[in-house]
Amino acid sequence: MKACRTIIYCGFAQWAWLLGIAWMGLFPVDAVAQATIPEDTVKHDFLKDIPIGPGTLDISGSLRLRGEWLDHFTIHEYGEGESDQVLLERVRLNLDYQYSRRWHAFVQLQDAHYWLSDLQLEDFGPVCSYQNPLDLREAYIEWKRDEDSWFGYKLGRQTITYRDGRVWGPGDWGNTGRYTWDAAKLYVDTEFLDTDLIAAKQVISEKNHFDDSHCDFNAYGIYSRTKNWPVDLDVFYILKYDNEGIPNPSGGFGDLQSHAAGMYAGGQFGNHLDWAFLGAYQFGKRADNDIEAVGLNMQLGYTWDVSWKPRLGVEYTYASGDNNPQDGKYQTFDGLFGGIDRFYGRMNFFSWMNLQDYQVSFNVRPVKQLMISVDYHSFYLASNQDAWYYGNARRMRQDASGKSGSHIGEEVDLLATWKMNPQVEIFSGYAHFFPGSFLADTGYHEEADWIFLQATWTF
Repeated sequence: MKACRTIIYCGFAQWAWLLGIAWMGLFPVDAVAQATIPEDTVKHDFLKDIPIGPGTLDISGSLRLRGEWLDHFTIHEYGEGESDQVLLERVRLNLDYQYSRRWHAFVQLQDAHYWLSDLQLEDFGPVCSYQNPLDLREAYIEWKRDEDSWFGYKLGRQTITYRDGRVWGPGDWGNTGRYTWDAAKLYVDTEFLDTDLIAAKQVISEKNHFDDSHCDFNAYGIYSRTKNWPVDLDVFYILKYDNEGIPNPSGGFGDLQSHAAGMYAGGQFGNHLDWAFLGAYQFGKRADNDIEAVGLNMQLGYTWDVSWKPRLGVEYTYASGDNNPQDGKYQTFDGLFGGIDRFYGRMNFFSWMNLQDYQVSFNVRPVKQLMISVDYHSFYLASNQDAWYYGNARRMRQDASGKSGSHIGEEVDLLATWKMNPQVEIFSGYAHFFPGSFLADTGYHEEADWIFLQATWTF
């Protein structure tokens, strides 16, 4: 372990030094002055509005580097002997061709790699969340809505995001991005309601091949957002359909027809209090079982109107679990298509499946460019008989008798985000996991640690 720590500390030091040199070369401006300049004063105008044929081309992109040290766990699992260190690199190049005010075509190329990790490519199976060499992440055409039209569409490879990405999002913390879709999206815009109609197939991020394969299931959705209301209100319906044969919890295989209907509501009371509610109910068939599952998230926050803008937030997340796999009902909420990166602890020990997460958060802004936050999570199983589902939705531990209780553990996250200038952002954090009685009764139960340092340059 000491050797691993030495390696990662040296890696961090070397990476930070190289990044500092590169930043000084790219941005030879006094750091303090650069950090406080208005965002619209630093532009690469030569990459914008390039005349090509009847339209113009905008070129943009990003370079992201992140070093991580993981103690007593990996991205695959938590347990004895499981530790890792990794240096992640991701480059994205965006080409946006504007033919008219409403019509454009967009292409995003991505190249993602990793170094230093003890995990080899073959350890990841067909999909590697660390690596995806030069590939086509997005490629679509879009006819945009405007004030004069109620109709629009987006066709092609794309990411799909609504609100904070908990229901449908890109999962962009992962080095390769969690979700990309070959999809058709139809926009319908009225005076009081915006509605999207979606038909999509999830793209598999293949570690050494061009991403031209898809998951077995099809996804269809309707997502509506109110306009000009005193509160934000969204309603949605998502169908996940798979006729390729999925395992039945009680044995055998069968088709999946999972329907999810839900709503989001949120807003503010005055200038200080913010709130949000998200709920979804799942029903349908999973092989021979009837789906009956529920997912909830409730948030409440208060921001003081003083210097540093301190905010205190409380949050509760629930995802139902299955009490009895033999009763003909499947009650484990499946988490839909959202990211997990920041919702259920930064260490990604949990999915939105058989979960209760009690969270308290506090953040401040000492200066406009710097955000510091502390998050505390207390995790419990929703059903003692169902499994603990890891961040990759893998079953990690289960006591079918329920005698081990429900308390999985606590996690504390300390995070800092520094916007150095309009193009450079530094994001760092430390997280510690305290195992609970469920882990103590079912096996390995050592405390775990995670440290990361990330720098992102956009142009």
